[in-house]
Formats: sequence, C-alpha cells, structure tokens
Amino acid sequence: MTQSVQVVGLYVRDQAEALAFYVDKLGFRVHTDVRNGDYRWLTVQHPAQPSFQLGLFTPGPPVHDAATARCRRWC
Repeated sequence: MTQSVQVVGLYVRDQAEALAFYVDKLGFRVHTDVRNGDYRWLTVQHPAQPSFQLGLFTPGPPVHDAATARCRRWC
C-alpha cells in the first residue's frame, strides 16, 4: 500500500491574493474551488506534482471560533 500526503492546509488572510500568488507567480493551477456559504474550500496543485494539493484556507468557522479567526498571530 502506498502512503503519501495528498493535501496540506495553509491559512491565509486573503484567498484571492494567495490564489493569484500561487497561480500567477509560482505556476500552480486551481484543483478545487467550492463554496458552502461563507466557507470556501480552495486547493491548488503544481503541474509537476499532481497528486499533492495545497489548501488555501481562511481561519474561521467551521474550524475556528470568531476569536481565533480574528487573531493576527498565534494567540
């Protein structure tokens, strides 16, 4: 059985800005972009490594409470 990391989540303040950086500057492409209300599941992948996705997520519900989402650094 082959085991590998398929998705790594990265918390960003602005998903649109992070998406532009990874796609326009680093050559990644959008793999998944799905919205559920205010929540957005956004992943990108590099063409040379299609089995790996980098998740670009904003802190907040359903994973974080409001106080954690407002925190500008590790609280």
